[in-house]
Amino acid sequence: HKYFVGVSENEWVARIEQKRRKKAHTSKWTSLYFYFSMEGGNYFDLDDVKVLLHPPHGGSMKNVSIGHEGVEVAEFSGYRILPESDFNKGAKGGENTRHIPFKAVLRLQKSADDLSVTPLIQRKPTYFSTYVHDPDHFYNVRGLVRDVTSRSRSQGHAVGTLGNVKKPEPGRSNMVILEVRVSTGGFQMDLQFADGDILPSWQPLSPSKIGELITKREGEFDQKLRDRLLHRHQHHTSEDMNEEEGREGSDRAIMEKTASFALSNHLGSMVYTHGSITYEPDSESPVFKAEPGRRGQPHLKETDTLPLFSGVPSRSFFPRGFLWDEGFHLLLTCRWDTSLCVDSLSHWMRWVTPSGWIPREMFLGKESRLGVEQKWWTQYEAHANPPSIVLPIDYLLTRLEATVNKRQDESSSSSDKGTSGKGEGERKGRGNGWSETSTMHQSLSADDERVVREFLSWSFPRLLRWFNYLRRTQSSPHKFTFKWRGRSFNDGLWHTLASGLDDYPRGTDPSRFDDELHVDLTSWIYLFSNVLKRVAQVVDASSSLPSLSSPPSHSAVELEKALKRVEKAVGSSPSVPSVSSSPSDFKVELEKALLENGYGSVEEFERHCSDLGSSIVEYTRAIFFNTGMRTFVDVGVVGDVLEVMRKERVQARRNTPRQDGREVVPPLPASSQWGSWMRLVGWRKADVTQLPHIGYVSLFPFLMNALPPVDPAHTHTQSGEGGSYRREVVEGTLDLLEEGGHLHSPFGVRSLSSSDPFYYAHEQYWRGPIWMNINYLTLKALEREVHDTAGREEGSQDSALHSRLVHAYTDLRSSLVKTVTRQFEYKESLFEQYSDVTGGGRRISPFTGWTSLIALIIGEDL
Repeated sequence: HKYFVGVSENEWVARIEQKRRKKAHTSKWTSLYFYFSMEGGNYFDLDDVKVLLHPPHGGSMKNVSIGHEGVEVAEFSGYRILPESDFNKGAKGGENTRHIPFKAVLRLQKSADDLSVTPLIQRKPTYFSTYVHDPDHFYNVRGLVRDVTSRSRSQGHAVGTLGNVKKPEPGRSNMVILEVRVSTGGFQMDLQFADGDILPSWQPLSPSKIGELITKREGEFDQKLRDRLLHRHQHHTSEDMNEEEGREGSDRAIMEKTASFALSNHLGSMVYTHGSITYEPDSESPVFKAEPGRRGQPHLKETDTLPLFSGVPSRSFFPRGFLWDEGFHLLLTCRWDTSLCVDSLSHWMRWVTPSGWIPREMFLGKESRLGVEQKWWTQYEAHANPPSIVLPIDYLLTRLEATVNKRQDESSSSSDKGTSGKGEGERKGRGNGWSETSTMHQSLSADDERVVREFLSWSFPRLLRWFNYLRRTQSSPHKFTFKWRGRSFNDGLWHTLASGLDDYPRGTDPSRFDDELHVDLTSWIYLFSNVLKRVAQVVDASSSLPSLSSPPSHSAVELEKALKRVEKAVGSSPSVPSVSSSPSDFKVELEKALLENGYGSVEEFERHCSDLGSSIVEYTRAIFFNTGMRTFVDVGVVGDVLEVMRKERVQARRNTPRQDGREVVPPLPASSQWGSWMRLVGWRKADVTQLPHIGYVSLFPFLMNALPPVDPAHTHTQSGEGGSYRREVVEGTLDLLEEGGHLHSPFGVRSLSSSDPFYYAHEQYWRGPIWMNINYLTLKALEREVHDTAGREEGSQDSALHSRLVHAYTDLRSSLVKTVTRQFEYKESLFEQYSDVTGGGRRISPFTGWTSLIALIIGEDL
């Protein structure tokens, strides 16, 4: 267990606890590596390094006496040296440097018998690049530790050690490491750090004071968690888990513990990184074509050097920002702290390049890059990624609209409605918005409203540039449909990494990828268009709200101060818009952005977005909707696929172990069954046709609400083709999700139909297992439809549909809560994906990125 507490602006403390579990391995030692590192020409000037517990002859200390206040293990002190000129340019020091004093103290509170402490200050440049003159050989510490421990185990040792290293002269190093070896019987250790002006009078906190501080912060966190995320959780107890008597209290406790773990680890994993990305320009980009003297194929380029404050999928395995993941991460962050959410969103928006592209994976800085295989270092400007960032923006818009409606309610007794500003001044009715559900979203505080409005105004030109990039680069020969560029075929496996659904089966003829059309991307474009229209409306209305012209509030001023502290610390300006922006500038910037993109007014842009959305809905129905299966599928071409599928299935069965005694990969069908399956769906070789893969892609128009709008009467049986088509889509989706359906499992919605020949074939990534991000979107869409069909006459078609929707929503939510909480109760962790066969956690753990959405599912804050 790790506890991290910020004590003050220049001081923090971390407590690390280990408790032996009943079924834990019996290894004698646990090694901890505490390290401080600096990149890009920055380094430490070490005044003193004290190891206060010296094991005899490099061995371990027996029976260490630990009093009430613990025992100090080690102490570091010195200066952090940062060149003034630039954070990441590798200056060599001298007059243009900043010397920031620091001190770190490591104190052991309790331990079993054995203890060993080893200071590691310097190694050869091939290991640590200890000298500031050699900044390009910065070593990946975790890689080194893995290497040392694996070599030690192969030589018969229980754990490896890096060995003692003397203090370098004159004391400069860009890395300081301390190895602490303790017995596995359990321990508690505190690491305290302080720097800057407070050092002359600074005294480390006592262990008891740290314990009090942690208890206080935990209590505050738990209360805020219940208030912000679990406020609708009161009536959901044992029905979410099982029907056993006497389980209600324990079920509630494990659900709240799971939600607390998910949220705290998600927030604690947010990282601030700084650097640039290497990319290959898109030769079709207008920006590329406009470059002077440009001829032939593009050469590799570097983006601007920028900071990024972002969540990460997994601290241990993916400790960097991912564009596709971040939109889901921020759905959680936005519920917790609006300013924190806007801070991260603003950093991501600053990465929109002149062409409108955003890199999909942010390995910024040398240490981060060294954690990625070199083949991934170069990204491609022509390859997009799902614009999931619009999901939290949509959520902020919904909360802003709730704030406007609340203000209207409060003023309706004394003034006419509709005076709060054009566009959003009128009460929002049921439209076609993605986030409009039965959930009563909390209104924003005055401070948060200001921050959100300023962010939307500042980000609109960037969002519009990104939107136009997607429409331009991912277009298809068919109007109003789109396709992912960057499809690849390697070693018999088709990948669409740009889509985020990597190995999900699509077309199978590598020579005909250009003929494909992708329903998931088309649905993303629909959602983006709808959100962008609403952003324009809000920005236009914000310019006429006099309340925004008042001086910045206390919290806004504090946010600006915090950002300036970051700038001072790292030598780079964060990208959050200034709180001093004038509302009168909102409309000017909005109109400027629209004119640059060919729109004469906000009204013209709104009409364009509405027309685009309607056209996408029509073309989605005409091209992607399979009337026989009553669901959506991609369009593409079949190549010589049968033998490849057979090989993939055999390889998958060979590579996949049994889980809980059950075979995950179903038996390989007989050759006659392949032909029957092909004939059933009318899938013919070399034809451009609808592809018969039913899975997550089939859900996207339903998830993004890319359907005819619900009429004012809120009925799915409205007259005309639009109403009957929407009803057919909803019923067809329920057919997939209900028991016996292609995507139903007792543990959640599976990513690919179990009857698909590619089910659990090859990599088994998006070919069967359960992923929390798509299950969250499915729950949210079901909740939307439950709301839209509520209050119907008993016995009517809508009443029957409503009952099916309620059952599907309740069943799916219960399945997800059971799956994740039971695995958490057993493993004390969250996983990247879950088996649709056993419910067991799969692949990476801990995975506290979008799997942390389970906190919102438990609290029903969708």
